[in-house]
Amino acid sequence: MTQIDIKKGSINKDILFLLLAILSVFIIIIGFLYFGKLKSDAFENTASNYKILFENGITKEINGKLTGSSLIGVGISENLTIVDALKRKDYVLLRSEIDKIQKSVKNNTQYKGIKFQLISADKKTIFRTWKSKKRR
Repeated sequence: MTQIDIKKGSINKDILFLLLAILSVFIIIIGFLYFGKLKSDAFENTASNYKILFENGITKEINGKLTGSSLIGVGISENLTIVDALKRKDYVLLRSEIDKIQKSVKNNTQYKGIKFQLISADKKTIFRTWKSKKRR
């Protein structure tokens, strides 16, 4: 009888150990799935927050600057002194007028360090307010 009880006890211990091992593996798998989901949700929330930030902040800023640039461009195109200086290729007068516009924009708007580049219909630079730095 003792041998049967010992074998029976040993089998019960094996079954208990096996059940505990299966339960442990199951808990580990559930844990990985749960924390993986949390990580995925956190990533989605972060991406969503950046999207909202971009749409509400950066997009408005870009649109504001584009609108401002368009208005400045229209103002330059209607400035008869600039139009005349371009026709006569009088770059000294053109520079003087553009400098006045730059100063006015700097003093009366939020834009600082503004630069101008006039481009012809065939996409060639006619005039710009900065000097290019060519590499040697």
